[in-house]
Amino acid sequence: MFERLNVTRRLCPSIEYNFRPVHYSSLLTSAGNLVPFSTAALRKNFFEQQRELARVHGITIGTRHGIIDDLLAKLSNTVLPQCFMNMVASERGHESLIELSRSFWRKLWISNVHLDHEEFLESLRQLNIQIPPDEIIFDNRWGKLIEQWHCELLNRQQCFDVPWTVLHFDNDTTKNFNSFDKWPLIASLLNIDKTQFGLRLPFK
Repeated sequence: MFERLNVTRRLCPSIEYNFRPVHYSSLLTSAGNLVPFSTAALRKNFFEQQRELARVHGITIGTRHGIIDDLLAKLSNTVLPQCFMNMVASERGHESLIELSRSFWRKLWISNVHLDHEEFLESLRQLNIQIPPDEIIFDNRWGKLIEQWHCELLNRQQCFDVPWTVLHFDNDTTKNFNSFDKWPLIASLLNIDKTQFGLRLPFK
């Protein structure tokens, strides 16, 4: 969904976009749902779906038993990657957030690398994004932004899954959609041509 919405930014420049990093397991738990990658009864199906989705887009991901489970379990107990992405979005702009998000995805799902502070900085260096000073990187406002996004999603938008897409229309009305399978409906409401519904991801 992230990549498809990102592609439409080029196809439909009149549409404004705002990607907000959130903490997946915290949102699901707060909404009263099970976290699929940490719940034994759901884990196998979750990873099978991830592999199938990757293959649809020509990507091979690493989901070997125990490795990705451990990486995701560690991520479920921290909001540091999301805080870092909020910082980059604020300090280095939306395009840098998009590139950083892709880098994190590759490191986690393709290379099976643990996302820690050194990997955050290494991603910026690899992407030629200027690294902000420590006082900005470690500012607690980025964590407060995560709390703000969660509060808005749960209390105002009644979020119960991610990705959670909110469409804002010119008449001040909104429509909410959960999960990636709503893409055809979202594209239709945005008046995106049907030939664009099946766009392939722009990276491997």
